Amino acid sequence: MRKLPIVLFMGVALLAVSCKETTKEMKGDVVVENSMDSEKKADKKYVLTKNAVAFEDKEVTPKIFDAYQLITEDLVNADFESAKQHTADLLLAVESGDKPKWKRVEQIANTLANVKDLDMYRVGYLDLNRELEGILKEEISSGEIYMQYCPMAFNNKGAYWFASDKEIMNPYFGDQMLHCGGVKETFKKE
Repeated sequence: MRKLPIVLFMGVALLAVSCKETTKEMKGDVVVENSMDSEKKADKKYVLTKNAVAFEDKEVTPKIFDAYQLITEDLVNADFESAKQHTADLLLAVESGDKPKWKRVEQIANTLANVKDLDMYRVGYLDLNRELEGILKEEISSGEIYMQYCPMAFNNKGAYWFASDKEIMNPYFGDQMLHCGGVKETFKKE
């Protein structure tokens, strides 16, 4: 009978602790706890890990891939204005290259430069991914590029993007579903 009050007290204490508005995430043996405070969430900026990748074309393709990765990072952070600024970098890289080869990428980048909101930018970004797929796969000379895929993007039609790191940082959903997706294919020199 004496144990009942102790058990009740422990149950209430456990319930009180578990009802705090926090999320816990396991990272190896370390627990990372994030507060649901919206002010802190607004200050959070995700930075993509960018591993070394080299291409057969040592001039234009690396510049395009660098600008592309910055745009991806902007989309992960839902930073529309920064994405548009990095689109200008993409256009500069494309304009420095062989016009016929990069014509379609240039058209898509021009469209991206003129869209008015983040959702439409993400649609254009999907077009950019479709165009870059063959080029990246064909031209990679060292390192690895991961073709990552989110099955829930665009009302469950799915969409992919490219990263130089395996960690999933979803540019289609950003903070809403940051790690939604998986690696579909790895591009590397055969």
